[in-house]
Amino acid sequence: MKYAPLISALLFVILFITCAPEKAAYDKELGPNDGGLVYLTQATQSAGLLNLSIVLPAESAAKTISACFGGLGVPKDNITVEFEVDQKAIDSMNNLRVKQELPPYSPYPSESFSLDQTSVTIPAGKECSSSVKFVYKPRLFSTSEEYLTAYRISKVSGGYKINKPISSILLVVVKPSLQPIDPMNLSATADSEEPSESRDGGLTDLNGYAAAATDGKWSTYWHSVRTPQTTPFPHWLLVDLGAVRYIGKIGLVRRTGSKSNVFKTFDVEASLDGAAWVNLLKRAEMSNVFTVEQTYLTATTRCQFLKLTMTSAYANADHTMLAEFIPYELK
Repeated sequence: MKYAPLISALLFVILFITCAPEKAAYDKELGPNDGGLVYLTQATQSAGLLNLSIVLPAESAAKTISACFGGLGVPKDNITVEFEVDQKAIDSMNNLRVKQELPPYSPYPSESFSLDQTSVTIPAGKECSSSVKFVYKPRLFSTSEEYLTAYRISKVSGGYKINKPISSILLVVVKPSLQPIDPMNLSATADSEEPSESRDGGLTDLNGYAAAATDGKWSTYWHSVRTPQTTPFPHWLLVDLGAVRYIGKIGLVRRTGSKSNVFKTFDVEASLDGAAWVNLLKRAEMSNVFTVEQTYLTATTRCQFLKLTMTSAYANADHTMLAEFIPYELK
């Protein structure tokens, strides 16, 4: 049939037109009375609760807040969205805390936070606004308190409406907890080592080497030099934390089965650069009885290096040893 190619082409066009998708409903432009509500994107996450970390090396940190338009389309007009402190939400949360026999949240310290703008615009034809930055200063918060502030959408322009259940966010600062640093992030050096304690020269058996004190294994141990000649106290162990961290506790584990050569008194110092040092513990004492981890709280200190200086022993010996040095950071 000489018209077959033409017929096939017409059928293809008809089929393409028939199957071509209509303009999606969510592409339609909606006015204030056509449905669609303005909400905070962050309010849809974790029930509107944003936890802020105050254990940060930076002088300031930020969370972003943005407003969006939810509906079967996009706004046909620009929508100006204004924010304000949600005191009602703050009071409600504190009332709940009291009922649970918990202390109410503390207000944020003066000058500890700010919004870089108090209003944004959702452009016509777009779903969301640009972001507002909630900037806070971690160092102005106490690690022994919990804090709360809240923001909500207070007003939108053009007659558009607010989706009230998801128009408010809670910004909470909780007490940081002390967590041991992963041994994979630690490295150690010492005033001396005793390679003869290792069965394979440190290839897999770290006994005697400084690295054994931070490998996370209580079965291995660092040992100061013993042969051919010992060196007298003090002995030291220097630990690199792998990054700047906030330290609040130190754990020590003595070598199992050895009491006579355990050090008795020790100091711990901290440093950001390995050059300038501050005292964390002075003339602290380690027991030669307990085989469990012995822990020592310190002032919260920002540092990357910790130095353990062992100043005296229980027995009349010049050498000493340690199974594990465990630094704890605030997280």
